[in-house]
Amino acid sequence: MTVFLCERMLRSADAEIEPNMAVTVEAGRILSVAAIAEQDRARVDAISLPGLTMPGLIDAHTHLRSTPAIEQSKLPGLEFAQWTVALNGMTPVPQRLDAEVAAVEALRAGVTGVQVILHSFGDRQQRLAELSDAIAALEQTGVRGLVVVGFTDQAEYARPGADSGFAPHRGMLLEEWPGFLDQARALVAAASDTISLAIGPVAPQWCSDQALEVLAAARGELRVHTHLHESDTHREWLGDGETPLARLHRHGLLGSFASVAHGVHLHGDELALLAELGVTIVHCPNSNECLGVGQAAVSGWLAAGVQPALGMDSQATPKADMFAEMRAALETSRLCDGLLEPVNVLQFATLGGAAATGAPSGEIAPGKFADLVVLASSASTVAELVSESDPGDVRAVFVGGAARWPLSAQQLEAVDARTVELQQIVSLDSAQRQSRIGALLSNFTLESYGGAR
Repeated sequence: MTVFLCERMLRSADAEIEPNMAVTVEAGRILSVAAIAEQDRARVDAISLPGLTMPGLIDAHTHLRSTPAIEQSKLPGLEFAQWTVALNGMTPVPQRLDAEVAAVEALRAGVTGVQVILHSFGDRQQRLAELSDAIAALEQTGVRGLVVVGFTDQAEYARPGADSGFAPHRGMLLEEWPGFLDQARALVAAASDTISLAIGPVAPQWCSDQALEVLAAARGELRVHTHLHESDTHREWLGDGETPLARLHRHGLLGSFASVAHGVHLHGDELALLAELGVTIVHCPNSNECLGVGQAAVSGWLAAGVQPALGMDSQATPKADMFAEMRAALETSRLCDGLLEPVNVLQFATLGGAAATGAPSGEIAPGKFADLVVLASSASTVAELVSESDPGDVRAVFVGGAARWPLSAQQLEAVDARTVELQQIVSLDSAQRQSRIGALLSNFTLESYGGAR
């Protein structure tokens, strides 16, 4: 049992900041939260936490890519459709190395939990290695992870029947998916109890009906996560009058066990359905802006009764920064209708993330995971906290009551060396990368994609 003596505490996004609070933790969960008593200070298992203690932040949509890997994918001037094709020309980086650096960057930003979606066109063994690398990176840092193995079997880069000039080679056949998922379950079962497995179509329009049937049959107890209506062309992608959302619903892949990312182009009746089913939508404001897919009117999600979460999407920010993502959500709201408040976006990054990942976290309360962040912050209100904070303010991070940040000087030196190694790999391949991207795009037409976005 451990007692954390918090100089100041914010129990949840909608709470007041309280002074001199004690949090008692046992077996990774919070037993009690109360004002510090004199006997608490005398306990040998008491840990003093100067600063502001708050719930850990949850990045509910990430691809677990490090800053060096992300930087090369920033390709200004391209339409979203072109960008998705250009990604196939990116410099390959060692998966384990990339994931390790990305996990530390998240931890440094006060992120205690992530929902990671993995997707490649590799064969079965390559996909298992990809999953193993993500698990190892998360275990090494202690970040709590819901790892989503994503699947597609059709039409990622062009509508059915159109020619995009690029067709991926799929290393794993549809009939292999159930066996692969059995192996993935075994990998996760052997991992730390901070790691969970989920599945999903990378996007429903990129999966055939047969593929969605296979995923629904294989799901069992697993959660589901997917990209949904990110681009306006995705709504009518298959040309059969059925939206991606409707296809998910028809195959039984929506419910309180599911979360969807982006949701930029959802209509009112669709929001009502998602609310009724208990689906969480992950708002990715910086990514949406970077990719030019539009602005999500998130106040409409709230009005419909949908729980939003927040995701950095491994895309737009120069470094992992959930507070910057919160401010981006406020800016997007200002451009749409101005109805979101700082308390809303902090709630998205905490309790919303807990809803998206199915974790008992997101607030400092009995029964919840003891996932805590301590900030060197003098903020007296949530508005000040959201407007003023950044990763540089993160003083300490605890996951399940275990100290995960700061790292030792030796650990930080090793992370810096890995980051430099990734930067060098990306830099040395710069000319060849541009050549590969140019070749890919020379054969690509927006008409095959159905328009600009």
